[in-house]
Amino acid sequence: MFLPPALARIPLPANRRYAAVRTRLRHAVSDMIDRNRTEGGAIGGDLLTALLESAPATPDSRTELVDELILMLMAGTESTATTVAWTLHELSRDPDRWLADNQHPAVRKALIPFGGGTRKCAGDTFALTESALVLASIMSRWTVEPVRRNTVRLAAYGALQPQGLYLRTVAR
Repeated sequence: MFLPPALARIPLPANRRYAAVRTRLRHAVSDMIDRNRTEGGAIGGDLLTALLESAPATPDSRTELVDELILMLMAGTESTATTVAWTLHELSRDPDRWLADNQHPAVRKALIPFGGGTRKCAGDTFALTESALVLASIMSRWTVEPVRRNTVRLAAYGALQPQGLYLRTVAR
C-alpha cells in the first residue's frame, strides 16, 4: 500500500487487512525458504536457490531475501498482467493492425517498460515471454471485443493499468 507511514499506522479496516495479508505473505515466503534449505533446493537452480547461495546466513540477510522474493513475485505478476491487459485492449480495438502484412519494424528502444542500463529489470525477458504465452493461449481460443459503453483510462498504481477496461470474449 502506498501511503505515508503516518497514515498507514491508523488502525482502519483497510490498513488492518493489508497488514494481515502482508504478514501472511511474508510467513509463506519465509516457510518456502526454510523448505528449500532443508530439502536442498531445486536441481539446475531456480531464483530462490540462486538468492540463497549468494546471501550470507544472517537475520538481516533473511529479511532482505524475503523482501527480494516478494518483490520478484509482485513485480512479475503486475507487469505481466498489465502488459496482457493493455495488449488485449489494443487487439479488441483493431485486430487487423496486428496482422503480419500491417506490421512495421519496431525500434527496440522505443518502449522502455523495464528501464535500462544498470537499473534494467532482471525479469524483463521472463515477463515478455510469459506475456506472449498468455496472449497466445487466450487468442488461440477466443477473440476479444470491447464493451463500447466504457472509456478506458490510465490508472497509476505500481504500473499504468487500464481502468474501466471491459472486454467480451467470444469462442473461436
